[in-house]
Amino acid sequence: MIQDEQQSSGSSEMSVLKDLGILKGESNVSNEIELLRSRTLLRKVVEELHLHTELFVLSKTTGLLKQDLYLRSPLSISLSGVDSLPELIHFDMKLNNPTQYQITSTELQFTTTGTIGDTISTPVGMLSVAATSLMSEEFVGKDFLIRVVPVSTVIDQLQRSLAVKQHSKESTVIEVALTGPNIDRNNDIINTLFKQREIDAIEDNNQIARKTSEFIQARMGEIAGDLNEVENQESSFKVERDITDIPTNAYLYLNQQGARDTEIQSAAVQLKLCGFVYEHLKSITNQDELLPSNIGLNDPTINAGINQYNQLVIEKQQLQNNVGEKNPQLITLISKLENIRQFLLESLRNKLSVLELEIKQLEVQSSSIDSKLRNLSGTDRDFRTIQRQQKIMETLYLFLLQKKEENEITLAATISNNKVIDFAYSDFKPNGLSKKAIVVSGALAGLFLPFMLFLLYAFFDDIIRSAKEIDPWSSSVLGSIPLQRNAQTDSIDHTKRSLISESFRMLRTSINFMLGVKKEKGSVVLVSSAISGEGKSFTALNLAKSFAIANQRTALLELDLRKPNLFNYFHDKKKQGISSYLATGTGSIMDFATDNSTIPHLTFFACGIVPPNPAELLMTPHTASMFETLRNNFDVIIVDTAPLGLVADTSLLADHSDTSLLVIRLNYSKRSTLKQLETLSRTMHNRQQHIVINGAEIQRGKYYSSNYYNEKNP
Repeated sequence: MIQDEQQSSGSSEMSVLKDLGILKGESNVSNEIELLRSRTLLRKVVEELHLHTELFVLSKTTGLLKQDLYLRSPLSISLSGVDSLPELIHFDMKLNNPTQYQITSTELQFTTTGTIGDTISTPVGMLSVAATSLMSEEFVGKDFLIRVVPVSTVIDQLQRSLAVKQHSKESTVIEVALTGPNIDRNNDIINTLFKQREIDAIEDNNQIARKTSEFIQARMGEIAGDLNEVENQESSFKVERDITDIPTNAYLYLNQQGARDTEIQSAAVQLKLCGFVYEHLKSITNQDELLPSNIGLNDPTINAGINQYNQLVIEKQQLQNNVGEKNPQLITLISKLENIRQFLLESLRNKLSVLELEIKQLEVQSSSIDSKLRNLSGTDRDFRTIQRQQKIMETLYLFLLQKKEENEITLAATISNNKVIDFAYSDFKPNGLSKKAIVVSGALAGLFLPFMLFLLYAFFDDIIRSAKEIDPWSSSVLGSIPLQRNAQTDSIDHTKRSLISESFRMLRTSINFMLGVKKEKGSVVLVSSAISGEGKSFTALNLAKSFAIANQRTALLELDLRKPNLFNYFHDKKKQGISSYLATGTGSIMDFATDNSTIPHLTFFACGIVPPNPAELLMTPHTASMFETLRNNFDVIIVDTAPLGLVADTSLLADHSDTSLLVIRLNYSKRSTLKQLETLSRTMHNRQQHIVINGAEIQRGKYYSSNYYNEKNP
């Protein structure tokens, strides 16, 4: 709780300044909250409790942390230079016996043995290990983990986990809460935090008392010198003039003169004090210097100004430790200090003028009494002048001595304006979600997370997964090739009754139906795909074999001039091929034919040397001459072309074809491939273009299943 400072003795002086508009009322609660969270105060807590060094005992079976030994540690560990550590440091320690230990750090590549009570050298500083009163045989042979954390890191962690707030807007009570794994540590941190804050508050209050004591001591030294000088004058005067007593006939006048002298002495004391404070205030060049207070000035406005000036100096010193020079609050405090300083200077000047005028008036009255003493001896008058000066010095000296004792009592009896209502405690309930909430959250996450992941996967999945996705283009689907599992080669034996061979027969039938009645010249079928790997070469090869088995003269052209691979199936190692013919145009394309002895009616034309300019070769007149020759010699010409979505080769061959097939491979081709159909349609100039689905899944239980086409069936 922050006690209300307005209930103190200086409240009347403060109210005077507030009435003059120099001060404004402010709450100290917000300042206390910031001070409790300040790094300076937290550093003192960390250093007192040694929070930067932690000791854990490890489990022998798992090697994991088993127990935090805070307040139960058998060892006291200290590492020098903790402030300069760049990061967290770990030390593994094993207690060999009550006096010997072995310590290792994999991070520092350091290992050594030491004796408890001694200091050893490590790569990051001097490490001291001492035994506590809790050391016993039960800790011998156990493995420990020492964690040394940089002090700045510990302070950062405390600032994040420390919650400081005002209990309510109307009260001056502050609530402090700390979240952490160790209850004892949390309670000690909060209690030590308030203890350190109380020490700092008392120290702040004592600064004013100490500064006042120094001021009084300095002034007493000056007055003591003046008093000695006056006393010496009195002694010399008496010796020189042989004075023993004052004439009794001047008794009445002297009593009157004594009353005036008392008033002059009082005014002179106030004049001296005001002069001291005024000269001291003018000489201040640093706003961090405090003013002497409670030295006996009888002006409440000046006293209140001095008290408020000292209070603002302390607030400025505290704020400078935590903020920068351009902080708005700091700038405001500096401005307030200057305003109060100017106010005090003006008030002291006015007070000095008033006191001087008062003294002059009293001296006039004293002169009037002196006129009645003209008949007295001039020697007596001079002696009274010396006595008057001596009385002034004695009175001022005794007055300052009294104030010095009062200030010393104040210094010894200073207490903090903070009061702890309740010490730190824990309700032993874990902070965060309850066990029931965690179970429910886990169950909901287990139900909805897979569903959400599935939706995200489906949303970002651009792969064609099933033939249903091609339904909008179902009129263009010419056939489906089932997925081959555990296939050893891409070449299919079409003499057997397998499901895949039948799918190529159906595709052959569809193409024959599409091309219509037999023509005098052969038909050209382009086989392409959007990207590499969709099975166009596989489709072209097996489609050509299917036509050849049907006794149709079939030519298979390897016109993927950029990345040919059909020649591997025919073991054709000729260096000359289609690229040579298109480059020179000499001879006939039939000179580059490769007959397949195992499959009659099938002739293969290899690519040959991969040319550097495939597109330019396909644009030469030799391309048209090649297809004209092939149409005259074959019934069907199957052309394996480059991928449609990568290069322009297929578009250049469109004018020489009768139809084209776009191969789409399920679980591989992207949905954007379907857009290639529009491009292919524009490229073919209204020629026929169709889709062949590769990798279709076999649906068990239907009539056309793999069992139906099994060779063992009758």
